[in-house]
Amino acid sequence: MTKSKLWLWTAIAIFSLVGVGLSSPALADQSAITVTINGQRLELSEPPRIQSDESNYLWLIVPVREISNALGASVTWDPAANAATIIKDNQTIILKPGDREVWKNGCQFELATPPQIINNRLQVSLNFLASALGGRVKWDQAASMAQITTSQPVPLPKPERIETTAFAARVAFTSDGHLWLVDGRQTDSTPISLTTAGPVEIVGWSSNGDWLAYLQSDQGDEYASKQYLWVVKADGTGATQLDERPVYITPSWSPTENLLAYTTQDPQEGYIPDGNLKISSLKTGVVATTTLWPQNSEMIESLVWSPDGQSLAISLPRNAKQPLRIDQITLKGDHTNLLTLGEAGIKENESYTRVATGLKWSPNGHCLAYYLKPNSASISADGVAIQVLNIPQKKSIDLGGGLAYAQWFDWAPDSSQLAYIVGGGREASINKRLHIVDVKTGGQITDCGQTGQVDTHPRWLSTPANGILFCRGTETLDWEGQEQAGVLIPGQRIWHRTAVGKELAVTSGPVNTADYAPYLSPDGQSLFFLRLTDYNCGSLYYQPLAGGPPKELIRGVSGEPGYYGNYYPEWINIYWAH
Repeated sequence: MTKSKLWLWTAIAIFSLVGVGLSSPALADQSAITVTINGQRLELSEPPRIQSDESNYLWLIVPVREISNALGASVTWDPAANAATIIKDNQTIILKPGDREVWKNGCQFELATPPQIINNRLQVSLNFLASALGGRVKWDQAASMAQITTSQPVPLPKPERIETTAFAARVAFTSDGHLWLVDGRQTDSTPISLTTAGPVEIVGWSSNGDWLAYLQSDQGDEYASKQYLWVVKADGTGATQLDERPVYITPSWSPTENLLAYTTQDPQEGYIPDGNLKISSLKTGVVATTTLWPQNSEMIESLVWSPDGQSLAISLPRNAKQPLRIDQITLKGDHTNLLTLGEAGIKENESYTRVATGLKWSPNGHCLAYYLKPNSASISADGVAIQVLNIPQKKSIDLGGGLAYAQWFDWAPDSSQLAYIVGGGREASINKRLHIVDVKTGGQITDCGQTGQVDTHPRWLSTPANGILFCRGTETLDWEGQEQAGVLIPGQRIWHRTAVGKELAVTSGPVNTADYAPYLSPDGQSLFFLRLTDYNCGSLYYQPLAGGPPKELIRGVSGEPGYYGNYYPEWINIYWAH
């Protein structure tokens, strides 16, 4: 998890269980409200209270300590910080009275109604607290009863190789929070576990496939989990932590050399960036790190290597002295401004465009795609502006609005077109449509979506003439507010859109499965994809792009369903061996 990563439980806790089904008649007799856990009534020192928020939704407010303890969590109060810390297993939640901003395992989000002190006891929404600690809430109107149910998690399948036929790729994947590796070139290669602590997030392979980078969370941190940058050799040996300080934004490999760019943050306090940019070189097999952007300089919010590997584009947020900027910095430290937007100054209680994120270069280095995020996390979560900057022409093209995921950008190999996903609303399973912009024509946009369908994961084939792959399924929000079982978008498949606009489903399978994360082999003949059998687990499959039955390669791939079902960070990363 980097600072921007939020998870599915947030959606369940805040939006889909809003008000736990309370209706206004329940306000008549609040003293009669009871709370049960798995059928057992809780005796609470402070009775539950029904309150309404600014949108007139009704919330059941309960004592934090007693509900947390009943759900197997411990609670400590820090009077100096004026904050409560809730710990259960590997989860850490921080609440402050009167503050809507809540932290869970290093992820920050906003509650509809803030925690509050009532009769010297910290109280918060039951919806949030129960869901965050693994429970599900149901409101019984007739009995004036909030029923919390918990269930033992279904054990995740152990990773195993199913198809033993060799394939020319090394596959890194996550399973139960740990990092695993399979060398598909060897018919006798079975999955090997590379980590014992976690959870782990995959960064990716170096340009020559010698090294795999990943982020490993420090669960020992009392207040919030931080991520530390590691690399391991392609054979699974030589795991090395690159920096003693946690990372601030997701690191990025150079496309041409074994160079890894990243920024760091304070390991003790919140999410306080160091204001630096570091480059770790693994060219010789020995780590050598230099600081390209001096410590305590301006904060970098996003970075990406240029296609030639000689420079990086970095995004700098608007602050009291500088407007929003995107700069280009060479490996020698030379700077060029690519974009300046808005004005300097931070204004209280006023919305403004704060920063560009999700930077992605076109292959020829002439254009840069990005998202423009405002200074409000809650507004950004529902969609932000999308633009492409034509650098030679010094012209920005407006592309509409969508969620700020860099993985939802993909440039055509000849840099003529950009595929991206448009649509507001934070849920990834509704109102998301594939769009394509032709930058050579000055920005002609084609809406490729279909009514009632949701699109994600665009991936160009080897040439624009061959078209694009993407995922498509039937729009749904049925998973919100439900105890998770099954896939989020049943029947989602990988589709092919040709250059002339013809669309055809490439994969097919049982309706209770869903296909994600298409990977295409360098020769354009083989499609690899993740087939989910449940919301948090599935298998890696192979299928000839021209058609033919899919083959299950690796079973037991698992991970988190991501921020409102976006399935990021990705569970699989493939390096195509030469």
